[in-house]
Amino acid sequence: MNEHQRPFIWFPNQLPYLVKADRVQDIVHHVPESAKIYADRVQENVPIISESVTIAMPASTGGSSSSRDMPVEAPVPFPGPPRRETHEDEPMRRPDDLPRSEEPLVLREADVPHFGAGDDEIIMAKEPSKEEADKALDSEDEELNPWTPSVRDKLQAESKTLKHALTHFPKNRYCEVCRRAKMTARYHRKRDLEVDPEEAPPLHFGHQLRADHIILGEDLTKGSEGERACLVCYDEYSGALQGFPQTNRTTDANIAALQKFGGTRAHGKALCNVKTDCATELVEAVKYLGWLPDPGIPNDDYHNAKLERIIRSIKEGVRSIHLKAGFSHDLWPRSVEYFCVARSFSTLAPIHPNERDEVKTEKSMLTCYEAANGGSPFTGLRIPLGALVYYKPPKHRELPAFSPRTFPGIFVGWRVDAGFVHRNVHLVLDYENLRTKSKGFGRPIQVYSTELVEPSEGNFIFPLYEASVAKLNLFQPSVKLPSIAEREALPFEGPAPPPAVRKRKTYVTLERAIKYGKTIGCKGCDRIAEGVPHSDACHERFRTLLQEDRMAKEASARGISVPDTPAPDTPVGAPRTPAMPSAEQGVSRTCAPHPQNSLEVEAFFASCHAAPGVQDHGRSSDDSNPGDFWEYDDLKSAWKMNHVRPRKRLYAPVGKDCPFSADEIGPQRVTEWKCKGVVSVYKDNWQVHPHQRISSKSWIGATWFFPNKRVDYDHAKVKACQANIARSDGTSKRFAKRSEHFLASASLDHPSLAAEIQQAAKGVEQVKPSKARKARGSNSKVMFEFCCSEDSALGKANEERDIDHFRLTEKSSDMADDEEVRDLLRVMKLFPGADLWGSIPCGPWSRWQDVNLAKGGKGYAKRLKAARKKSIKILKNYIRCAEQVLLDGGHVCFEWPRGCSGWSIPELVKFIKKHDLFVAEPDGCAFGLKDNEGNPHYKPWRIVTSSYQLARNLDAYKCSHPPDFKHSHLAGSKTPKSAFYTDEMAQCISHSLYPEIVPSMPVKPMQPEPHHQPTAVEVDAGIHLLIDRKDWHKHEGYLDAIKKERDGVLENGTWNYDEVVPRDELMKRKEHINIGRIMTILSVKHWETPALRKLKARIVFRGDDIRDNEGNLAVLLESKVNPTGMAGINANLAYGSLPGHKTTQSDVVRAYLQSWLGTKVPTWVELSPELVPDEFKHIKRPCVRLWRSLYGHPEAGHHWDMRFREVMTYFDAKHIDTFQSNFWIPKYKLLLSLYVDDVVVSGPSSQHKLFWDEMQRHLELDEPAEVSRILGREHSISRSKEGTTCAFEMTEFIDNCCELYETLSKRKLKPAASPYVNDGSLTDSDWDVKGSLSAEASRILMKVLWCARLARPDLNKAISDLTRRLTCWSVADDKRLHRLMSYLYGSRKFTLKGYIRDPPELLRLCCYTDADHCSAQEDTKSTSGMIMTLEGPHSWWPLSWASRKQTSTARSTTEAEMVSLGAGLFLEALPMQELLETILGRQVELVCYQDNSAVIQIVAAGYSPKLRHLNKTFRINIGSIHEVFKENDDCLLLYIKTAMQRADPFTKPLPVAKWPEALQQLNVQVST
Repeated sequence: MNEHQRPFIWFPNQLPYLVKADRVQDIVHHVPESAKIYADRVQENVPIISESVTIAMPASTGGSSSSRDMPVEAPVPFPGPPRRETHEDEPMRRPDDLPRSEEPLVLREADVPHFGAGDDEIIMAKEPSKEEADKALDSEDEELNPWTPSVRDKLQAESKTLKHALTHFPKNRYCEVCRRAKMTARYHRKRDLEVDPEEAPPLHFGHQLRADHIILGEDLTKGSEGERACLVCYDEYSGALQGFPQTNRTTDANIAALQKFGGTRAHGKALCNVKTDCATELVEAVKYLGWLPDPGIPNDDYHNAKLERIIRSIKEGVRSIHLKAGFSHDLWPRSVEYFCVARSFSTLAPIHPNERDEVKTEKSMLTCYEAANGGSPFTGLRIPLGALVYYKPPKHRELPAFSPRTFPGIFVGWRVDAGFVHRNVHLVLDYENLRTKSKGFGRPIQVYSTELVEPSEGNFIFPLYEASVAKLNLFQPSVKLPSIAEREALPFEGPAPPPAVRKRKTYVTLERAIKYGKTIGCKGCDRIAEGVPHSDACHERFRTLLQEDRMAKEASARGISVPDTPAPDTPVGAPRTPAMPSAEQGVSRTCAPHPQNSLEVEAFFASCHAAPGVQDHGRSSDDSNPGDFWEYDDLKSAWKMNHVRPRKRLYAPVGKDCPFSADEIGPQRVTEWKCKGVVSVYKDNWQVHPHQRISSKSWIGATWFFPNKRVDYDHAKVKACQANIARSDGTSKRFAKRSEHFLASASLDHPSLAAEIQQAAKGVEQVKPSKARKARGSNSKVMFEFCCSEDSALGKANEERDIDHFRLTEKSSDMADDEEVRDLLRVMKLFPGADLWGSIPCGPWSRWQDVNLAKGGKGYAKRLKAARKKSIKILKNYIRCAEQVLLDGGHVCFEWPRGCSGWSIPELVKFIKKHDLFVAEPDGCAFGLKDNEGNPHYKPWRIVTSSYQLARNLDAYKCSHPPDFKHSHLAGSKTPKSAFYTDEMAQCISHSLYPEIVPSMPVKPMQPEPHHQPTAVEVDAGIHLLIDRKDWHKHEGYLDAIKKERDGVLENGTWNYDEVVPRDELMKRKEHINIGRIMTILSVKHWETPALRKLKARIVFRGDDIRDNEGNLAVLLESKVNPTGMAGINANLAYGSLPGHKTTQSDVVRAYLQSWLGTKVPTWVELSPELVPDEFKHIKRPCVRLWRSLYGHPEAGHHWDMRFREVMTYFDAKHIDTFQSNFWIPKYKLLLSLYVDDVVVSGPSSQHKLFWDEMQRHLELDEPAEVSRILGREHSISRSKEGTTCAFEMTEFIDNCCELYETLSKRKLKPAASPYVNDGSLTDSDWDVKGSLSAEASRILMKVLWCARLARPDLNKAISDLTRRLTCWSVADDKRLHRLMSYLYGSRKFTLKGYIRDPPELLRLCCYTDADHCSAQEDTKSTSGMIMTLEGPHSWWPLSWASRKQTSTARSTTEAEMVSLGAGLFLEALPMQELLETILGRQVELVCYQDNSAVIQIVAAGYSPKLRHLNKTFRINIGSIHEVFKENDDCLLLYIKTAMQRADPFTKPLPVAKWPEALQQLNVQVST
């Protein structure tokens, strides 16, 4: 019928039909039922029509008009009434609304042949009578019977709309793209997730978020910019969705993505809650932002099911739009970003079932984007992905005069700023770059809507898609199509892999690893306790071993005796042994033939190492798994390793089980290997590629190594026996027995062999069953000395004690050559556990180079620069070798003089800091270093090492000469000699690194512990002075202090003496318990203030020694509890200074002891002697049960925090999350701050007594009193009608700091006008010489830093600069510290004052931020300064202040100021604003002051192209800052003059002339 061009329509699951000839012209979108002629049935996929159909024939040139109207009769298969044939599962059907009267009637009259039923069958049919044509409907009929489109018509029309083209969501079966991209195996029924009726709905955008990653499989390529994953963020309130492609799923990348999606609105009225999976990088990112993580349980699919379903929709939608755009796979990140945004502005916002009715009504007609932005509509252009647009390039003004101003581009989406806000910026890919795949073709260009030319709706052109279609259209249907390569996979769509049978891997359990030993090179075996996966080679090895064991056990169970014949895979060259008689033949199998000569030794080794298949009758499986063995091949004069076990890699003689050392053989290696019956020979250098893989299949064979000199044959046989004994390690009983027979039968006529044979016999007796050996064993020690002399003293000392010592001299090796260093690394890998000593030439870094530069001029400066460049190159190569040594378990050491300026090289500083190396500073004269005349050299050495014992021993050698002793001056010819170590120093190094080999030597009395760098030095903060136990008797009343503490502990019920048990008895108990120890500490409290000093005893728990009843270290939960900070305490004091308010404080008596010890396992403690009553003195190591927490217990702080929070629940207190350990008590309108056991309360004066009375019912407290002293800071509060004034002073503490400095420096202090040294007073050489206070500076600075944090903001900048110099302290730092202490001495009576003289309604929060550009000399980084105050017309109260060095280098002053503003706003100002609004019960205005007008303009615009990198370098988002000031009426950003900027003193050293003005701005005054 196709030749008549009649429409023939056949929909799935319906009967096909033809369209009447006279109704074809009426069909546009819908076919009326009256115009259809249905088929009678379908037989074998062929439609059968049982009525005559008149078909209009096409016009022809020769035909008449009557021929065009000739009726064509359709055949019917058999006579009778019409019958319809249906399918069993899905029957063909006619529409239900077709009336029965319209069914065609069939009459037989004409003979019509029926094809397929046989030639003899004739069916008669009659042409039906013509019906009247359908009459046109008049207007009245149209109103009564309006035409409505069917579902199919609606879907067909919708598939062509722009809305569907944007996302292709939902799936439309009439859309070609949807059919290709969203084909699924089966229909998935939509299931609504159940919602808990009591579940709280989200309150606003950013309240409840969901986040998860889309991870690309290994079969897919990465994105154009290296993207490998995509973080999807979803907002529960609005349904907003955004994707963030990532190159790596790191915590930093997740922080930037979450911060950009949530913006500042995630810090709304309710804290942001983020649902994630258990990915660590996501949970840590949420915690960093201060949000609440809600990670799921592993394998819990329901926890984040909603987002998982959304991710599935994203994958389907991205496949569709990616296919329609014609993109290659590497552009999938653009498709994901586009789909997420397009879906957000084209779909309605979700409605939570538990939301209020007014919220549901408000959100019912809003899209996701509108709901997220408070109803603001999406203003971006709606253009499909991949459509052709024309855009104006950013640098269009640089184009030639008559060139077009727009370029063709491909539309890829919209830019969405922080907080999910679109600002009419669109993303376009340049078409030319995309076509040529030039570098950066996938990086979008940002274009405003006014600079974009879009086509009219419906006329979109997709050039990439049409290009791909055109390629397919080039093939002609008549020509045989060639095979087409598989198309590139679309995003998240890989080609269907062929079904592969997954081979189950053999389990590698701890028992099997102990039995068979670990696999060399397998990380899973090395870290088997941590659950690290094993390698495929390891699984295969254990599978083979288990299979051999299984075969041996089966043979033993059946009683089968396997003939002792060589196995098919016997190693090439392995000796053959005669078959041994069986037990039935009367020959005993308990011994092997005794070897009588060299040939018998060959047979001995062969009998000891029979093939795996050779089994003795009744032998256990332990003897059926022999390993490879050594022998000496006299014919080739080489050592031979026989490989009985199959292997894939070449063998290298590395380890302690070789019969020779590495320096006794040459580099040549010959391997003869047999694989699948083919024997091959391979020759190479074993030092270059020690473990090269030569075959993908397992092989057996032998390897020869050739010694450097002739080896005695008999000695070689004995050494081979010793090596085989060491290799067997007791796993082969048969080998041990036969070794005994060999040694017993060996001839003792050779005296030279007697000692070696006896030693080998002892080795057989001492064979241990374990294969596990330590990397640093006692049998073989190796040291590499980097850049040494040919006759170094350290090498001689090691060689005398049989320690392998490799000297890397300047003549033998060029350590600046990367190729030689690579060869050295290969050799080092052959000696795991070796040590490395390095001391590269220090001449280019000597402090005398300053003098030489002044004399030598430019030519010398050029040579010095080249020498230093080479020295840095050698140092980098040393660090490479040191990293390898540390990785293999060895120790590294590096030595230079203390005054060498090279210690400040960034690479060396980073290396020391990374590995936390110890520092020793011995003196050369203590080692006996002298000049030619016998005069002692001082020679100040500095050695950094990973060995604590070495650092400790070296640091004991200090100069013991009197202070006025004159050492030999290092100059001229004396200098080179001082570079050599003395024998005493070499012996000390050897003894420290190899104590088990080197005999003990006398060590000098120990000096203070070696400096541990770079961690902060723990110093006494000046609050408590600990008393040594041996000095207790010197303090009057120490027994009373101990008794008082013990009685208080017993009274509290911490423990009792009802059950006192010896420790040995506890260890025998079967129940699981933990056993610890307690000790008594005696200290002088308030040591910095003589008037307040008192003796204090404290019974503490030793948290470093907790054992279980099996003697193992117990594992306890060590939870960190953060006390309140100074900002919280200052805010508390400010609240107490309001009219009608006051501040009181109290101390919790033995706070930790007031909480129960809630550990899961019972804890017992061993009492110290002074705590044991007389009646229990006879018990050895008495122990009691611990019932309450005790100071020092790892969980004590956590239990006390839980106890205090429990008490706060009785007051219905609210914990302020932004300020730890701060509670708001609405019942009394009180603000409480907790610092460990110090409680500070502020609020209405009438409520304090009620609160403390109630508090004492729950906790034991000291008598409450008005606040006077907190953390060592004195508070002088004066109240009057005008208001409250408070002075913060620490005069006594400052006096203590000055006394400490004078004691340590031995210099008297004089008052100074400012804390900064004068310009020009420091020379360049001052920075190169180590300062005299390098060891004690940390003690002084920590005390001064405490003072600056509490009451002296004028010290912050100077302290911040000095604390960064602790690891590289110099003479210049000594001068700066002296100036700072002089200023502190002269200003010790200065106080910081705050006053409140206004009602709460007039107070506002002020934040001053400033920055100094590139102020750091060492790395040119900027310094941020901030001070936050509570101000009013007549009020000023300091809350917090800081001076911080920025983490990255700022490119401009504006950038540094923007970073300072962002840090001060988000870290300090906004949390403080939330706290003040909570306690004051109203909105508190926040005013930020900036003295840079460019920053204010950028924040007002919300974007700056020059600062777009801040989000990555500083994690500062300009859009987030813009939202704070735009969306919040109570947040203002104002300009202030530099002279009025209070944060200016925190950013740079001010001159003396401006210092009084700075003190006035900080309100630091002399106390009256």
